[in-house]
Amino acid sequence: MSSKTKVNQNKEFVEIIGSNFVEPYEITRRACRGAVIKDSKILLSYETKIDVWMLPGGGLEEGETEKECVIRELIEETGHIVEPTKKAAEIVEYYGKERFISEYYYCDLKGITDTNPTEGEIEEGLEPRWISIEEALSIFSEYAKYEGAGTKDGLYLREYCALKKILNQ
Repeated sequence: MSSKTKVNQNKEFVEIIGSNFVEPYEITRRACRGAVIKDSKILLSYETKIDVWMLPGGGLEEGETEKECVIRELIEETGHIVEPTKKAAEIVEYYGKERFISEYYYCDLKGITDTNPTEGEIEEGLEPRWISIEEALSIFSEYAKYEGAGTKDGLYLREYCALKKILNQ
């Protein structure tokens, strides 16, 4: 993380202001993600073609509640049927002229079904993976080495901040 990228944390949310942020932001994008933890492991989405990890989730669609988004996205990406219980974290990011709001929900695992990935997710080789919480923290804690590298730039910082909130650390 460069000296210009700022991270502000409070009880309600974490705010990340990227070094390339230009005020005022013109676009707001919202996403919802699920935190599924079982036997000291966490469910992540892994893009095999580009070696990228993230908590499963995605964009909130018009007319959809945040919890409905989490349920849909986890089925699409991982094939896991979940029940979101409560909000675990909120990350607000500012990059370029955009604001990104990502809400993370604790989820109870209810079952398994077929995945329904988008064409882009198929091209990226998206796979669900259970990894230890310690390994996930280790992967995301290396966010600084990816700054300016494109795909992982900002993503790992966001996921690291979210995972720390999810784990109450």
